[in-house]
Amino acid sequence: MKNFHFKKGEVTPRAFKTLHLFILFVICYVGIVSAQDTPYVLGKESIFQEVLNQQKNSTLTLKTSDTETLSVKINIKEGDNTNYSIIGSVLLQEKSNGLEPLFSVRKFNGLLEGEIIMYEQKKAYKISSGDQGNVLIAEADINELLCVEFESEEVTDSSAPVNTKAAVPSLESLPGATAVIYLDFDGEVVSGTRWLNGRTINARPAGFSDQKILTTWRIMAEDFSAFNINVTTRRDVFDRAPKNRRMMCIFTTTKDAAPSAGGVAYLNSFSWNTDDPCWVFNLGNRSAGETGSHEIGHTLGLSHDGIRSGTTYYSGHGQWSPIMGWSASKPIGHWSKGEYNNANQKEDDLAIIAGSRNGFGYKQDDHSNSTNGATAIVADAGGNVKKEDNNGIITTRQDKDLFSFTTSGGNASFNFDPDPYYPNLNIKARILNAQGQEVASSDPSGLKASISTNLSKGTYYIEIDGVGEGNLSSGYSDYSSIGYFSISGKYIAGSDGGDTTAPSTPGNLTVSATTQSSVSLSWTASTDNVGVTGYDVYQGNTMVSSVSGTSTTVNGLTPSTTYSFKVKAKDAAGNTSAFSNTVSATTQGGDTTCDAVTGVKATNITKTAATINWNAVSTPTYTLEYKKSTDATYTSTKTTEASKVLTELSPKTTYQVRVKYTCPNGNNDGNICEGVPPYRRGTGYRPGDKVTYEGSLYQLNNNYRWDKLGACGSGSTANSTDAPYSTVISFTTLEDTTGGLCDGIAAWRPYPKVYRRGEKAVYNGILYEAQYNGTYWNPTYGFWTRLGSCSGGAFATESFDETTVEKLSVFPNPATDRVSVSFMGGSQQTSHIQLINLVGKVILQKEVKVTPGRNLIHLDISEIESGVYFIKNGTLSPKKIVIN
Repeated sequence: MKNFHFKKGEVTPRAFKTLHLFILFVICYVGIVSAQDTPYVLGKESIFQEVLNQQKNSTLTLKTSDTETLSVKINIKEGDNTNYSIIGSVLLQEKSNGLEPLFSVRKFNGLLEGEIIMYEQKKAYKISSGDQGNVLIAEADINELLCVEFESEEVTDSSAPVNTKAAVPSLESLPGATAVIYLDFDGEVVSGTRWLNGRTINARPAGFSDQKILTTWRIMAEDFSAFNINVTTRRDVFDRAPKNRRMMCIFTTTKDAAPSAGGVAYLNSFSWNTDDPCWVFNLGNRSAGETGSHEIGHTLGLSHDGIRSGTTYYSGHGQWSPIMGWSASKPIGHWSKGEYNNANQKEDDLAIIAGSRNGFGYKQDDHSNSTNGATAIVADAGGNVKKEDNNGIITTRQDKDLFSFTTSGGNASFNFDPDPYYPNLNIKARILNAQGQEVASSDPSGLKASISTNLSKGTYYIEIDGVGEGNLSSGYSDYSSIGYFSISGKYIAGSDGGDTTAPSTPGNLTVSATTQSSVSLSWTASTDNVGVTGYDVYQGNTMVSSVSGTSTTVNGLTPSTTYSFKVKAKDAAGNTSAFSNTVSATTQGGDTTCDAVTGVKATNITKTAATINWNAVSTPTYTLEYKKSTDATYTSTKTTEASKVLTELSPKTTYQVRVKYTCPNGNNDGNICEGVPPYRRGTGYRPGDKVTYEGSLYQLNNNYRWDKLGACGSGSTANSTDAPYSTVISFTTLEDTTGGLCDGIAAWRPYPKVYRRGEKAVYNGILYEAQYNGTYWNPTYGFWTRLGSCSGGAFATESFDETTVEKLSVFPNPATDRVSVSFMGGSQQTSHIQLINLVGKVILQKEVKVTPGRNLIHLDISEIESGVYFIKNGTLSPKKIVIN
C-alpha cells in the first residue's frame, strides 16, 4: 500500500516562562459558551498562536464554563507561523468506548479556523478568526463540521468486495484540470491527519472489479461534470495537484474513521491545504458512487439535505433525490437548494461548489448560448449525425447549447441523449429557424428527447436545454438538471443558396513532438471548391484552438498524461469537414528541475478587469499570457510578482489565461550538493530548505513538496530557459449592467453559520457583504455593507462622518448575561457606553477606546435586574433593550 501522511516537524519546548504565559492565557481568555450565545472571544490571535506553537505533548486546560474545563493534548504540528496545521486530542475523565474527541486548528492564507469534536456526545465547538485580530470559539452543530452517522448500507449483491488488492484502471474526467478528486480503491496507509487524532489507519482495498470501479467513477464524473475539476483514479495526478485544490476519497472496508457510518468527511476540508481524506464505506453498485459524491460535497462545503423535524438525510420522491440527502435508492441524484417540501435548509449547492473558497469554478462553456455562435453539426455527406461527434455539457440552469445545420429540405430526425450510464440531465430540445423562431420541440417525460419533422430549405439551429420534471412534490426543477448530452440522427444536407460544399477531411494527423506540458501536431492540407480558411483542433471532444496552417502546438497539458486529438477543416461559408483520424499522445514525465506554475486563479472579476494569482516559485520572472476564448493567439505580459491585474477587458467575455516562468538551466563548474546536509526524517523543514537524498539535491517549495534540483556532482545552474506553461484557466467578465447582483449568492443563514470578511449573502432582497470575520448576526445589525437590491442594482457606497459615532446597534436583544454594542468610530479617542433605566438613571457605564471603523464592545449584565433599559453612546439616540 502507498504511504499517505504529513511530515511531522520537531518543535523544542520553551522555558517555564512560556508555560506561565499559557496559564495566564487560559485564565483570562479561554471559554466556550452555548450555541445560543455570542461567540466567546479567546483573545488575540498572536497570543493564541504563541501558546499552540510552544506547547507539544503537553496537557492544556481549556475553560468551557465557570465550572467545567476540557483538557487538550497536541499530537502533531506542521508548517510555520504563516501557514500551519495542529492536531490534538481532548482528554476525557471517563474512558471513551468510541472515537477519541478531536482538537484541531489550522491557518492558511491568513484565515484561522479549527474545531473541537466530541463524537460520542454529538457535540462540537468551532474556532474562527474574529475582528480586531481576535480568536472566537462557539458551540456549533456537529453536522456543520462533520458528516456524522451517514446511512450505512449492507452490501448483499454478488459483487460484494473482498479484501484483496487489484490493479486499478486509469480514469480521468477532465485531464489537465488543476483541481482533483482522487478515487482510491486499492488501499491506503493514512497517518498524521485529523482522523483518529493523527494516528495511523491501515485501510484495506475495496476489492472492486474493474467494472465496479468504472461504475463508481462514472457516477461521480457525471455529478461533477459541470465543474472545472478532474475526477480520477490516478494517484500521480493527485500528487501533482496543490493541497488546497485536491481531495482523496478512500473506498474501503476499514471503518476506523467512523465505525457506524456509511461514509464520513470534514466540511470545507477540500480547501484546508492539508491532506485529510474523506471515506466511503457504502460499497454497493450504486451506493458507492452516490456516497462518494455526498462525502466530496461535504469537503466542498455542503451541508445535509433533510426534512424539518424529520430525517437528516432526505431520500427523495418519485425518481429524484438530493445527493446531500440519501440518493442511492433513486435513479436520479441531483445537487439541490432545498426546493422540495419541508426542506431543512436552502443552501445553493452549485454556487458553493463553484465558489471562491474551492477555487475551481464551472467548466468553460463548450457551446454558445446564442445562434450567432452556434456550433456547426458534424455530419457526413449523407447528413448522418453521430453522437460521438456532436456532444456537450450543460453546466448551469442558465446554460443552453446551440448547434447549426443547413438542409436542402425534407425530413430531419434527431435523438438527444443524456449520459448513457448515470445521467443527471433532463433534455428539452428545440429546432429554430434562421430568425430564431421555434419550428419544432421535444420535452417528453423522462430524460431523453427526439424530434422528427419536415423542414424547408435553409439554415436551422438545435437548442439543448436542461429542464425539470413534473412539480416539486413529485419531480424536480431545472436547478441541477445539468450534465452530458449527445446528438445523433439524420437530415438532408443542403444549401441556403451559398457555398455548401464542405472541405475534404484533413489527412495523416500525426504527433511531431511532446514536452511535459505540450503536444505538437501536423496534418496534410484539405481542399475546398472555394478555399479552406482554417482548421479547428480538438482535444478529446473540446475545441482548443483554430489555426490557418497545417500544424500547431497544444500547450498547458499535464506531465505523464495521455491525450487524444483530432482536426477538422472549415471554409468561409461555415462548412466543416469530417474529423481527421484521432491520434493519442502522452506528455513527458514531470521529474525535472522546473515544474509548471500551479494554483492559477482569477479573482476580483469586474466588467473590464480581473486579478490573476498563482503560487509563487523561487525564480520570480513570470510571463502571463491571456486571450479571448475565441481568439487564436495570446497577449503576453511579464511580472516579477505572483499576481497580475488585467485591465481593459471586454464585458461578458470569456478569457483564457496561462502562466510560465523563467527558470535556471545548464551547468557550470562545482558540486551542487556541496555543504548541503542529507535529508533526515522527522526534521521540521520549511520552504526554501535544501537537502541531499539518494545522490540528488532537493529543495522544499511553498506547497511543501520537494523539487529535484539535480544530481550531486554536477555543477550549479547558470543559464535559463522557460518552465512549462501552467494549466490554462478560464474566467468570464461581468455583464455590462447594474442588474443581477444577487445571482449565485446564497441567502443569509443564522447561527451556527459564521461569515468571513468579504463573504456575501442575500437578506430580504438585498445583497450584503460581511465586514468582519466571525460575524453571523442579521445584516441589519450593521456588521454588513449593503451592496444593492437584487432587483434594482447597486447602491451608492455607504460612508460615515469621521467626526461622529454612527450606526449604533445592540445584540442579542433580549439579552440575559451579556450584550454586545456595535458602532462606527471616528476621530475621537474615547467613548462612553451607558446602560440607562426607564427613569433616566445610569445603571452601568463603560469607557472604551475608539478606533476608526467598526467597534464592538461587550457589557456584562449578569447582575442587572430584569426589565427594559436603554443603551446610549454619545449624542446618538438610545437603543431600547430588554434584559431577562
